[in-house]
Amino acid sequence: MANSLTKFSEKYFHAILALLFLIVFVYVLQGGILLYNDSDGYLDMSIIRLPLYPLLLKLLYYENFSVPLLLFQEGIICFSIYVLLLNLKKHLLLASYWYILLAAILVWPCFSGLKIANSILSEPIAYSLYLLCFSFLSTAYFTLKKKYVLYGLAILFLLLLTRGQFLYIVIIVFMLAAWISYQKKNFVKNVWLFILIIALPFLVSTTDSIYHKTVNGHYVTTPWSGIHLITPAFYVADETDYSIYEGEEERAFFKAIYSKLYERKLNIHHPEVSPIDPTSYYQQKYTRITNYTIYDYGKTLLGQNLSEDEKFIKLDRLTKEMSTKLILNNFPQWAKLNFKNFMKGFGGYQLALFFGVIFIFSFVKLRKNPKNFSKILLLASLFTIANVAAVAIVIHTINRFTFYNDWVFFLILFILLNAIPSLQAQKPEGKTPNARNTNPNDL
Repeated sequence: MANSLTKFSEKYFHAILALLFLIVFVYVLQGGILLYNDSDGYLDMSIIRLPLYPLLLKLLYYENFSVPLLLFQEGIICFSIYVLLLNLKKHLLLASYWYILLAAILVWPCFSGLKIANSILSEPIAYSLYLLCFSFLSTAYFTLKKKYVLYGLAILFLLLLTRGQFLYIVIIVFMLAAWISYQKKNFVKNVWLFILIIALPFLVSTTDSIYHKTVNGHYVTTPWSGIHLITPAFYVADETDYSIYEGEEERAFFKAIYSKLYERKLNIHHPEVSPIDPTSYYQQKYTRITNYTIYDYGKTLLGQNLSEDEKFIKLDRLTKEMSTKLILNNFPQWAKLNFKNFMKGFGGYQLALFFGVIFIFSFVKLRKNPKNFSKILLLASLFTIANVAAVAIVIHTINRFTFYNDWVFFLILFILLNAIPSLQAQKPEGKTPNARNTNPNDL
């Protein structure tokens, strides 16, 4: 039965994928365009939006004719999934039906939640670029060829111009380049590669600033990070924290925002909030804290002689400057909130523990037996943990920001399940199991 399924899935692998992608295309086209609260910012090329997706909308989206955008978004999602699957299939050698199941899981965000392929949000492009980036970097890890690191860097450049939450991947790329250089014993020869990796955030920042100068008239990076950084710090702050600031503008801003948050029951010290689970409440009220208080109310404190974009810029600068002191002054509460936010990003302690164990297991196994299965387990679990951690520090860990790695759990599960026949098929004669099955020593 298992052999028949393996042969069938191998023979019709591409045909089954094509059918799956066709179903997704039909579903997406009949669903039409979906607009959300954040959609206007992309359509209007707002100064708070990174450049890649607004430029794409300018090129492909027409109010009365959305087919080009829908086709592109679904097309690039299917393309990225296909590239990832071929890469994994080539280097992991699982039975083909596992990759077909993984394909179904990878396209699921097109059917559920935000229905990303139909949405005017940056998620469809970010998801596609994320999968491509992971694919190239995993190939570099498998083959120890730095050309795939370069391909991954090129995709990462575009990804960071789409969503800034993936900045942590730069650190992973640096570690991967170091590992390849160590294995190849050519650190000196690869100095240029390390320089390029370190320079990438600056290249992204410069490109972002040039875009906003051209479109919005201001040479600035997208002014939205400061508001997110200070949000959890304001949530746990005490009313006396204004004293940590020396400048009158900062003190006045803190007092006004704190007072408004307290009035709206959006601070952890409010008597009606303190008995509630602070992390769940924070996640429920995050948008109200960030968008409707720190941003909306904060703008009114900056003076009436500024344009809307200038208010964004000044608010971002001010909150960035205030964030570090406020975080350090409330570090235990801030750290506790972010840790619990981090755990909720996995859906609970059990899954967080699962990924932690997989990461440690694969790291230890890799040192003894550097096989591709250990490499993919290490890299996939690292991507998952790092993404949730990066989101937890500045944003509430809702599925919109963490779904990029939902498929990783199933990949790990499929690898483990695929190993079961090999474990059962061990024979005294020393015969090797079927090549299509995972060797338990490879895990």
